[in-house]
Amino acid sequence: MTPLTHHEILTLVGPFARDEWRVDLAATDRQNRCVVFEPRTHDNPEDPSSLSLTEHLQLENPARGRFFLRRTLTEASGLSATLEVTGEDPASVYAQCAHVPPHDHFRHQAGTLAAISYALEYRRPAPNAEPGWRRRFTLGEACVRGRRLQFDARTVPGLPAKLTLDWHPRGDIHLPGDLLAVQGWAWRPLQLMPGGWKATVKLSRREPERSQEAEERFLATVAHLEQTLSQPPARFHERFKWQRWRVVFQRSLAIQGMLAILSAIPILYWGDFGQDGQVPLWTTGVPPVMLLAIFLSWSREVPVMEIPPLPKPLLANAWEQGPTTEGVSD
Repeated sequence: MTPLTHHEILTLVGPFARDEWRVDLAATDRQNRCVVFEPRTHDNPEDPSSLSLTEHLQLENPARGRFFLRRTLTEASGLSATLEVTGEDPASVYAQCAHVPPHDHFRHQAGTLAAISYALEYRRPAPNAEPGWRRRFTLGEACVRGRRLQFDARTVPGLPAKLTLDWHPRGDIHLPGDLLAVQGWAWRPLQLMPGGWKATVKLSRREPERSQEAEERFLATVAHLEQTLSQPPARFHERFKWQRWRVVFQRSLAIQGMLAILSAIPILYWGDFGQDGQVPLWTTGVPPVMLLAIFLSWSREVPVMEIPPLPKPLLANAWEQGPTTEGVSD
Protein backbone atom coordinates (compact mmCIF):
# COMPACT_ATOMS: atom_id res chain seq x y z
CA MET A 1 0.00 0.00 0.00
CA THR A 2 1.69 3.17 -1.20
CA PRO A 3 1.29 6.41 0.78
CA LEU A 4 -0.96 9.13 -0.55
CA THR A 5 0.78 11.72 -2.69
CA HIS A 6 -0.11 15.39 -2.75
CA HIS A 7 -1.56 14.95 -6.25
CA GLU A 8 -3.74 12.02 -5.12
CA ILE A 9 -5.10 14.04 -2.21
CA LEU A 10 -6.08 16.88 -4.54
CA THR A 11 -7.85 14.37 -6.80
CA LEU A 12 -9.72 12.63 -3.98
CA VAL A 13 -10.99 15.77 -2.26
CA GLY A 14 -12.45 17.38 -5.37
CA PRO A 15 -16.11 16.54 -4.53
CA PHE A 16 -15.57 17.74 -0.95
CA ALA A 17 -13.85 20.98 -1.97
CA ARG A 18 -16.89 21.99 -4.00
CA ASP A 19 -18.81 22.04 -0.71
CA GLU A 20 -16.02 24.04 0.93
CA TRP A 21 -14.56 21.18 2.97
CA ARG A 22 -10.90 21.84 3.77
CA VAL A 23 -8.28 19.17 4.32
CA ASP A 24 -6.64 19.03 7.75
CA LEU A 25 -3.09 18.27 6.61
CA ALA A 26 -1.79 17.89 10.16
CA ALA A 27 -4.33 15.14 10.95
CA THR A 28 -4.20 13.45 7.52
CA ASP A 29 -2.38 10.10 7.58
CA ARG A 30 -0.72 9.70 4.19
CA GLN A 31 0.96 6.42 5.11
CA ASN A 32 -2.40 4.75 5.81
CA ARG A 33 -4.11 6.61 2.95
CA CYS A 34 -6.51 8.46 5.24
CA VAL A 35 -7.63 12.05 4.52
CA VAL A 36 -9.05 14.05 7.44
CA PHE A 37 -11.08 17.23 6.95
CA GLU A 38 -11.42 20.21 9.23
CA PRO A 39 -14.58 20.04 11.41
CA ARG A 40 -17.74 21.92 10.58
CA THR A 41 -20.44 23.17 12.98
CA HIS A 42 -24.20 22.85 12.43
CA ASP A 43 -26.43 25.07 14.55
CA ASN A 44 -29.32 27.45 14.21
CA PRO A 45 -28.90 30.64 16.29
CA GLU A 46 -32.51 31.60 15.54
CA ASP A 47 -33.80 28.40 17.16
CA PRO A 48 -32.44 27.93 20.70
CA SER A 49 -34.04 24.47 20.91
CA SER A 50 -32.08 23.13 17.92
CA LEU A 51 -29.06 20.89 18.43
CA SER A 52 -25.54 22.21 18.03
CA LEU A 53 -23.57 19.56 16.14
CA THR A 54 -19.90 19.34 15.19
CA GLU A 55 -19.24 17.30 12.06
CA HIS A 56 -15.97 15.47 11.29
CA LEU A 57 -15.22 13.71 7.99
CA GLN A 58 -12.57 11.08 7.34
CA LEU A 59 -11.96 9.46 3.93
CA GLU A 60 -9.96 6.24 3.62
CA ASN A 61 -8.69 4.65 0.41
CA PRO A 62 -7.24 1.29 1.53
CA ALA A 63 -7.22 -0.23 -1.98
CA ARG A 64 -7.78 0.71 -5.59
CA GLY A 65 -11.49 1.27 -6.23
CA ARG A 66 -12.41 1.04 -2.54
CA PHE A 67 -13.32 4.11 -0.49
CA PHE A 68 -14.57 4.34 3.07
CA LEU A 69 -16.09 7.61 4.38
CA ARG A 70 -16.85 8.08 8.06
CA ARG A 71 -18.88 11.04 9.29
CA THR A 72 -18.91 11.68 13.04
CA LEU A 73 -21.47 14.05 14.54
CA THR A 74 -20.98 15.20 18.12
CA GLU A 75 -23.65 17.02 20.11
CA ALA A 76 -22.81 19.68 22.69
CA SER A 77 -23.40 17.19 25.55
CA GLY A 78 -20.80 14.81 24.11
CA LEU A 79 -23.24 12.33 22.59
CA SER A 80 -22.08 11.27 19.12
CA ALA A 81 -23.28 9.30 16.09
CA THR A 82 -21.54 8.10 12.95
CA LEU A 83 -22.42 7.45 9.33
CA GLU A 84 -20.21 4.99 7.44
CA VAL A 85 -20.32 4.79 3.63
CA THR A 86 -18.37 2.34 1.48
CA GLY A 87 -18.14 2.74 -2.29
CA GLU A 88 -16.03 2.62 -5.41
CA ASP A 89 -15.25 6.34 -5.80
CA PRO A 90 -15.09 9.38 -3.48
CA ALA A 91 -17.81 11.32 -5.32
CA SER A 92 -20.45 8.61 -4.81
CA VAL A 93 -19.70 8.03 -1.11
CA TYR A 94 -19.77 11.76 -0.39
CA ALA A 95 -22.99 12.24 -2.34
CA GLN A 96 -24.72 9.50 -0.35
CA CYS A 97 -23.38 10.89 2.92
CA ALA A 98 -24.69 14.36 2.06
CA HIS A 99 -28.17 12.90 1.43
CA VAL A 100 -28.50 11.99 5.12
CA PRO A 101 -29.22 15.17 7.13
CA PRO A 102 -27.07 15.45 10.29
CA HIS A 103 -30.09 15.88 12.55
CA ASP A 104 -31.51 12.52 11.35
CA HIS A 105 -29.06 10.84 13.74
CA PHE A 106 -30.60 12.37 16.87
CA ARG A 107 -34.04 11.77 18.38
CA HIS A 108 -35.78 13.07 21.48
CA GLN A 109 -37.41 10.11 23.21
CA ALA A 110 -39.47 10.73 26.36
CA GLY A 111 -37.32 13.77 27.10
CA THR A 112 -34.01 11.96 26.51
CA LEU A 113 -31.71 12.62 23.56
CA ALA A 114 -30.74 9.46 21.67
CA ALA A 115 -28.06 9.12 18.98
CA ILE A 116 -28.28 6.57 16.15
CA SER A 117 -25.38 5.51 13.95
CA TYR A 118 -25.89 4.06 10.46
CA ALA A 119 -23.97 2.42 7.64
CA LEU A 120 -24.90 2.97 4.02
CA GLU A 121 -24.59 -0.11 1.83
CA TYR A 122 -24.98 -0.45 -1.92
CA ARG A 123 -27.17 -3.34 -3.07
CA ARG A 124 -26.19 -4.60 -6.50
CA PRO A 125 -28.98 -5.82 -8.82
CA ALA A 126 -30.08 -9.28 -7.75
CA PRO A 127 -33.19 -11.45 -8.09
CA ASN A 128 -36.07 -10.15 -5.95
CA ALA A 129 -33.98 -7.20 -4.70
CA GLU A 130 -34.01 -3.56 -5.67
CA PRO A 131 -30.59 -2.06 -6.43
CA GLY A 132 -29.47 1.07 -4.67
CA TRP A 133 -28.18 2.37 -1.36
CA ARG A 134 -29.68 1.08 1.88
CA ARG A 135 -29.35 2.55 5.37
CA ARG A 136 -28.46 -0.01 8.05
CA PHE A 137 -28.73 0.58 11.81
CA THR A 138 -25.42 -0.08 13.55
CA LEU A 139 -25.39 1.52 16.99
CA GLY A 140 -27.68 3.45 19.31
CA GLU A 141 -26.53 5.42 22.35
CA ALA A 142 -28.20 7.53 25.00
CA CYS A 143 -27.63 8.82 28.52
CA VAL A 144 -30.70 7.92 30.56
CA ARG A 145 -30.91 9.32 34.08
CA GLY A 146 -27.11 9.40 34.32
CA ARG A 147 -26.61 5.92 32.88
CA ARG A 148 -25.04 5.31 29.47
CA LEU A 149 -27.12 2.97 27.32
CA GLN A 150 -25.65 1.33 24.23
CA PHE A 151 -27.61 -0.75 21.71
CA ASP A 152 -25.13 -2.51 19.39
CA ALA A 153 -26.53 -4.19 16.25
CA ARG A 154 -23.15 -4.60 14.53
CA THR A 155 -23.25 -8.33 15.21
CA VAL A 156 -23.31 -11.11 12.62
CA PRO A 157 -26.64 -11.01 10.72
CA GLY A 158 -29.05 -13.29 12.51
CA LEU A 159 -27.60 -12.77 15.97
CA PRO A 160 -29.36 -10.56 18.53
CA ALA A 161 -28.22 -7.02 19.30
CA LYS A 162 -26.00 -6.45 22.32
CA LEU A 163 -27.30 -4.06 24.97
CA THR A 164 -25.23 -2.57 27.78
CA LEU A 165 -26.29 -0.24 30.60
CA ASP A 166 -23.59 1.43 32.70
CA TRP A 167 -23.82 2.10 36.40
CA HIS A 168 -24.96 5.48 37.61
CA PRO A 169 -21.98 7.67 38.63
CA ARG A 170 -23.29 7.72 42.22
CA GLY A 171 -23.79 3.94 42.19
CA ASP A 172 -26.86 1.82 41.53
CA ILE A 173 -29.03 -0.45 43.57
CA HIS A 174 -29.28 -4.06 42.42
CA LEU A 175 -31.40 -3.58 39.31
CA PRO A 176 -33.97 -6.33 38.74
CA GLY A 177 -33.09 -8.76 35.96
CA ASP A 178 -36.42 -8.18 34.25
CA LEU A 179 -36.03 -4.37 34.13
CA LEU A 180 -36.01 -4.41 30.31
CA ALA A 181 -37.47 -7.86 29.62
CA VAL A 182 -40.93 -6.68 30.70
CA GLN A 183 -41.13 -4.85 27.35
CA GLY A 184 -41.60 -8.07 25.39
CA TRP A 185 -40.20 -11.45 24.38
CA ALA A 186 -37.44 -9.86 22.27
CA TRP A 187 -35.63 -8.47 25.35
CA ARG A 188 -33.54 -10.91 27.37
CA PRO A 189 -32.95 -10.40 31.13
CA LEU A 190 -30.14 -8.19 32.41
CA GLN A 191 -26.90 -9.80 33.55
CA LEU A 192 -24.47 -8.11 35.92
CA MET A 193 -21.01 -7.33 34.53
CA PRO A 194 -18.10 -5.11 35.62
CA GLY A 195 -19.28 -1.52 35.36
CA GLY A 196 -22.94 -2.24 34.67
CA TRP A 197 -25.31 -4.73 33.06
CA LYS A 198 -25.67 -6.45 29.71
CA ALA A 199 -28.48 -8.11 27.79
CA THR A 200 -29.46 -9.08 24.25
CA VAL A 201 -32.40 -8.04 22.09
CA LYS A 202 -33.71 -10.36 19.40
CA LEU A 203 -33.89 -8.91 15.87
CA SER A 204 -34.91 -10.16 12.44
CA ARG A 205 -32.22 -11.93 10.45
CA ARG A 206 -32.67 -10.03 7.19
CA GLU A 207 -32.58 -6.42 6.12
CA PRO A 208 -34.34 -4.02 6.02
CA GLU A 209 -36.53 -5.57 8.73
CA ARG A 210 -33.52 -5.99 11.04
CA SER A 211 -32.63 -2.27 10.99
CA GLN A 212 -36.24 -1.21 11.37
CA GLU A 213 -36.69 -3.43 14.43
CA ALA A 214 -33.34 -2.32 15.88
CA GLU A 215 -34.25 1.37 15.68
CA GLU A 216 -37.75 0.81 17.07
CA ARG A 217 -36.54 -1.36 19.96
CA PHE A 218 -33.65 0.95 20.81
CA LEU A 219 -35.95 3.98 21.04
CA ALA A 220 -38.52 1.91 22.96
CA THR A 221 -35.81 0.92 25.44
CA VAL A 222 -34.78 4.56 25.93
CA ALA A 223 -38.39 5.59 26.59
CA HIS A 224 -38.97 2.63 28.92
CA LEU A 225 -35.87 3.37 30.99
CA GLU A 226 -36.63 7.09 31.18
CA GLN A 227 -40.19 6.49 32.37
CA THR A 228 -39.21 3.69 34.77
CA LEU A 229 -36.18 5.34 36.36
CA SER A 230 -38.05 8.61 36.82
CA GLN A 231 -40.45 6.87 39.22
CA PRO A 232 -39.79 5.11 42.56
CA PRO A 233 -38.69 1.44 42.26
CA ALA A 234 -41.91 0.27 43.95
CA ARG A 235 -43.86 1.67 41.01
CA PHE A 236 -42.05 -0.73 38.65
CA HIS A 237 -43.65 -3.78 40.26
CA GLU A 238 -47.07 -2.13 40.28
CA ARG A 239 -46.91 -1.27 36.57
CA PHE A 240 -45.43 -4.52 35.30
CA LYS A 241 -46.64 -7.18 37.73
CA TRP A 242 -48.07 -9.52 35.09
CA GLN A 243 -45.25 -8.82 32.63
CA ARG A 244 -42.76 -9.84 35.34
CA TRP A 245 -44.54 -13.18 35.76
CA ARG A 246 -44.38 -13.64 31.99
CA VAL A 247 -40.62 -13.07 32.19
CA VAL A 248 -40.39 -15.78 34.88
CA PHE A 249 -42.10 -18.19 32.51
CA GLN A 250 -39.81 -17.11 29.65
CA ARG A 251 -36.64 -17.52 31.72
CA SER A 252 -37.71 -20.99 32.89
CA LEU A 253 -38.42 -22.39 29.42
CA ALA A 254 -35.00 -24.03 29.19
CA ILE A 255 -35.35 -25.80 32.52
CA GLN A 256 -38.93 -26.73 31.63
CA GLY A 257 -37.65 -28.37 28.44
CA MET A 258 -34.98 -30.26 30.36
CA LEU A 259 -37.57 -31.53 32.85
CA ALA A 260 -39.75 -32.62 29.94
CA ILE A 261 -36.85 -34.66 28.55
CA LEU A 262 -36.20 -36.26 31.93
CA SER A 263 -39.90 -37.08 32.22
CA ALA A 264 -39.95 -38.64 28.76
CA ILE A 265 -37.10 -41.07 29.44
CA PRO A 266 -38.98 -43.34 31.93
CA ILE A 267 -42.08 -43.18 29.74
CA LEU A 268 -40.07 -44.46 26.76
CA TYR A 269 -38.47 -47.28 28.73
CA TRP A 270 -41.46 -48.34 30.81
CA GLY A 271 -44.06 -48.20 28.07
CA ASP A 272 -45.23 -51.25 26.16
CA PHE A 273 -43.61 -50.67 22.75
CA GLY A 274 -43.74 -54.08 21.12
CA GLN A 275 -43.54 -57.79 21.51
CA ASP A 276 -42.17 -59.18 24.75
CA GLY A 277 -41.98 -55.69 26.17
CA GLN A 278 -38.78 -54.89 24.26
CA VAL A 279 -37.93 -51.24 23.77
CA PRO A 280 -37.18 -50.25 20.13
CA LEU A 281 -33.64 -49.01 19.54
CA TRP A 282 -34.87 -45.70 18.12
CA THR A 283 -36.11 -44.61 21.55
CA THR A 284 -32.52 -44.06 22.75
CA GLY A 285 -32.19 -41.20 20.27
CA VAL A 286 -35.29 -39.32 21.43
CA PRO A 287 -33.77 -37.49 24.48
CA PRO A 288 -30.77 -36.10 22.52
CA VAL A 289 -33.07 -34.93 19.73
CA MET A 290 -35.33 -33.19 22.25
CA LEU A 291 -32.30 -31.53 23.87
CA LEU A 292 -31.08 -30.33 20.47
CA ALA A 293 -34.55 -28.90 19.75
CA ILE A 294 -34.31 -26.80 22.92
CA PHE A 295 -31.04 -25.23 21.80
CA LEU A 296 -32.27 -24.60 18.25
CA SER A 297 -35.43 -22.93 19.53
CA TRP A 298 -33.39 -20.16 21.19
CA SER A 299 -32.77 -18.34 17.89
CA ARG A 300 -28.98 -18.87 17.90
CA GLU A 301 -28.69 -17.94 21.58
CA VAL A 302 -27.36 -20.26 24.27
CA PRO A 303 -30.25 -21.15 26.62
CA VAL A 304 -29.62 -20.54 30.31
CA MET A 305 -30.60 -23.33 32.67
CA GLU A 306 -31.90 -21.38 35.65
CA ILE A 307 -34.68 -21.23 38.17
CA PRO A 308 -35.60 -17.53 37.95
CA PRO A 309 -36.48 -15.58 41.09
CA LEU A 310 -40.11 -14.78 41.64
CA PRO A 311 -41.09 -11.13 41.15
CA LYS A 312 -41.28 -9.11 44.36
CA PRO A 313 -41.90 -5.43 45.09
CA LEU A 314 -38.73 -3.35 45.09
CA LEU A 315 -37.98 -1.83 48.48
CA ALA A 316 -35.55 0.99 47.62
CA ASN A 317 -36.52 4.66 47.71
CA ALA A 318 -34.60 5.53 44.52
CA TRP A 319 -32.83 3.71 41.70
CA GLU A 320 -29.42 5.26 42.37
CA GLN A 321 -27.49 4.70 45.57
CA GLY A 322 -27.95 7.34 48.25
CA PRO A 323 -27.93 7.76 52.01
CA THR A 324 -31.60 6.71 52.27
CA THR A 325 -31.49 3.85 49.74
CA GLU A 326 -32.46 0.44 51.08
CA GLY A 327 -31.66 -2.97 49.67
CA VAL A 328 -33.61 -4.50 46.84
CA SER A 329 -34.68 -8.08 46.42
CA ASP A 330 -34.98 -9.41 42.88
